[in-house]
Amino acid sequence: MKASRCVFANLQQKTELLKIIDSNFERISYGYLLKGHGLFSFASSLEKAQIYTEAFEFLFMYEYMKN
Repeated sequence: MKASRCVFANLQQKTELLKIIDSNFERISYGYLLKGHGLFSFASSLEKAQIYTEAFEFLFMYEYMKN
């Protein structure tokens, strides 16, 4: 999955933002990044969501250090 498919603009019109996220939801496996707002991760338990969040943080740091 391309990372850009999990990064969305932070729109002020919340209904429009919801439509965009909803239309892409099948491609979002563990979470998404909302520009200027933060990371949203989800799972069947809080512990799994925390693991996904830590994995996202690692990948973001890797991409940041690579550039």
